[in-house]
Amino acid sequence: MSITTYHEHLQKLKRWGVGMPLLLLLILIMLLLPLPPIMLDILFTANITISILVLFSGMTILKPLDFGVFPAVLLIATLMRLALNIAATRVILLSGHQGAGAAGEVIKAVGEVVVGGNTVVGFVIFSIFIIINFMVITKGASRISEVSARFTLDAMPGKQMAIDADLNGGLITPDTAQTRRTEVAQEGDFYGAMDGASKFIRGDAIAGLLIVCINWVGGIGVGFFEHDMGVAQALKTYALLTIGDGLAAQIPALILSTAAAITVTRVSSTENIGQQITHQLFGNVKTLLYAGSIMLGLGVLPGMPHGPFIFSGLIIGGMGMFSDWQKKKYQAEQQAGIIETPGLSWEDVALFDAIVIECGPILLSLLKEPASSFWARLQEMRENQSKEWGFVLPEPLIRENTALQGNAYRLLIFGCIRGEETLEYEQSVAINPEAGLADISIVLVTHLCEIIQDNIAQLLTQDAVQALMAVLRQRYPNLVEELVPKTLSWGVLSQVLRNLLQEQVSIRDLKTIAEALMQGATKTQDPEALTRLVRLNLGHLILQKMNGFSREMSAIRLSADLERLLQQSLQLSHLERMTIEPGLADQMQQSIKALDAKYRTESEILIFLVPAAIRRSFAQFVHSFIKQMTVLSYDELPTDQRIKIIATIGQ
Repeated sequence: MSITTYHEHLQKLKRWGVGMPLLLLLILIMLLLPLPPIMLDILFTANITISILVLFSGMTILKPLDFGVFPAVLLIATLMRLALNIAATRVILLSGHQGAGAAGEVIKAVGEVVVGGNTVVGFVIFSIFIIINFMVITKGASRISEVSARFTLDAMPGKQMAIDADLNGGLITPDTAQTRRTEVAQEGDFYGAMDGASKFIRGDAIAGLLIVCINWVGGIGVGFFEHDMGVAQALKTYALLTIGDGLAAQIPALILSTAAAITVTRVSSTENIGQQITHQLFGNVKTLLYAGSIMLGLGVLPGMPHGPFIFSGLIIGGMGMFSDWQKKKYQAEQQAGIIETPGLSWEDVALFDAIVIECGPILLSLLKEPASSFWARLQEMRENQSKEWGFVLPEPLIRENTALQGNAYRLLIFGCIRGEETLEYEQSVAINPEAGLADISIVLVTHLCEIIQDNIAQLLTQDAVQALMAVLRQRYPNLVEELVPKTLSWGVLSQVLRNLLQEQVSIRDLKTIAEALMQGATKTQDPEALTRLVRLNLGHLILQKMNGFSREMSAIRLSADLERLLQQSLQLSHLERMTIEPGLADQMQQSIKALDAKYRTESEILIFLVPAAIRRSFAQFVHSFIKQMTVLSYDELPTDQRIKIIATIGQ
C-alpha cells in the first residue's frame, strides 16, 4: 500500500468518526478476553507514549483552551489504564507460575530493572509513587481546577459585558463577538470538566494501590494451591509481577497527573511554559547573583559538602554575571548609536505620525500586562474601522510621555491633540485586577475609535488614495485608466473622497464612486459638485447605514420660504458656507435643538431633508452644534423610499 493510499484510508476513517468506537472496542477486549504477553507489551508501551505526548502538549500550549480536549483525553487514558490493569491481572494470575516473563517484557523489565528484583524495594517505590501522585500532584491539581472553575464562572458575566461593550462601540463585528462569547463559555466548560477529570485521577491512584494488593494476595493463593509453589517462591514471583504491573501503570498515571497540573496552572500568554520559566526565573540578574552568593556562603561553612554547594554557587552566579554583562553591553551599544547620530534629521522635525497614543508611565505599564488585552482590542478595532470606511487605517503608535500623569493618555491625529483623559485604576483595591485591566483597554480603545470616526477624512492620505485605485485597477483596469489622471486629477479625486468621509459616508463602494466621477468629470472639475453627484449614486448605501432595510423613514424639513432664503444666501455669498443673519441663525439653532430633544428618544438617528443645492452648507451649520443629525437632499432618496415628515422648521 502506497503512502497516498494509506493517507486516503486514514482520512476516510477520520471522516467516518470510527476512531472512538474502535478505542472503546479495544477497552472491552482488554476487559473480557485474555491477551497474549506481546499485546500487553504493546499496550503498556502505547500507554506510556500517550502520557508523554499529553505532558508535552500541556507544556507547549499558550493557554488552557488550546488543549480543550484534555479532560476527555484524561478520562479515556484513565479508563484504558484501568482496563490494562485488569488484562495484566488476568495474565499474571493465569500464567504467573511460568516465570517473570509470563506477563510480557515490560512488566518483567519494571520488576527486575527498576526495582532491582527486590520485593521490599518494589513495594516501597510503588508506595512512594502512590503518595506523590495521590497526595501531592493529583490533590493540588484537583484543588486548582475547582477554584479555577468557580472563579471562571464568577467572571463570565463581566466578560460577557465587555464583549457587548466592544460590539456596541463598533470595536468588533457580530461574528467576532459570537466567537469570543463561545470562548468564554468553553473556558467555563473546560475548568468544570477538569475539576471532574481530576477526581478520576485520584480514584485511579487509589484503585492502583488496591489492585496491587489484590493481585499479590490472589497470586500467592493461585501459586500455592494450584501450582504447588512454596510460600516463599509464590511471594517473590507474584510480588515482582504485581509490582511490575503496578509501576508500569502508575508511571504514565504520574505523568498524566503532572500534565493535568501544568495545564490548569497555565496563565494565558504569548509564550509557552518553558519560555516563561526561562524569562521569569532566570531573567532577573539580581536574583541569580543573590542565590549564587548564598550557595557559595553555604559551601564554605565547616562541615558542609563544599564541592556541590560551591559548584552550584559558581554556576548560578556565573549566569547572573553573564546576563548583567549582556545587559550592559546592549545599553552601551544603544547609547553609542545615539551619540554617533549626526544631529537631527528632517524626519525628526518635519513629519507627524498619523495616529499616536501618548501614555503616562503607569498606564503604559498597565497596557503591557497580558490581562489588559489592549493590543488585541486595538488591532481588532483598526481592522473593523478599516473595513467600515473602505481604506486601511494607519497603524496607531503607542508612546510614553513622561510629562503626562501616570494614568493619563493623549490621542493625537497628525500631531493635533484630539482627546485626552486620566484613567483610574488601583490594583491594590481592585476585586478583580484582570477585569480592571480589561476595562482600561475598553475605555481607551473606544475613545480612540470615536476620535478616528470624527477625523476619518484627515486620515485618508494621497498615498492611501493611490493604493485604493491600484486595488480597483486590478479588477477594472479600463475604468481607472480613463479616470485618473486623464479625466480627473489625483488632487480632485482625493478631495471628493475626503468630502465623503467628512460626512461619514464610507468609500468602500469604490467602483460606484469611480463610475459616478467618470460621468460627472466631463462636465465639471469642482470637488463639491462631484461630491454631490457621488452621493446621489450612493444614496441607497447611505440610507441603508442609517435606516437599515426599512422602507419608511421619519424626517424633518425646512419650510419653502426658509429653503428659498437659504438658497439666495448661498448664491449671494459666493462661498461654500451660507451667510445667515445672526438672529435667524440663532432661531434655527434653537428650533433644531428642540426637535432633537423631542424626537431623539424615539429614534437614535434624526434626518433632515433639504434641497441638494444647500445640503452640504446646511449640514455644516447643523453639525456645528449637533453632530448626530443626518442631512440628506431630496435627490438622494430612492424612489421607493416612503417619507414621514414629523416636523417643519420655518412655519
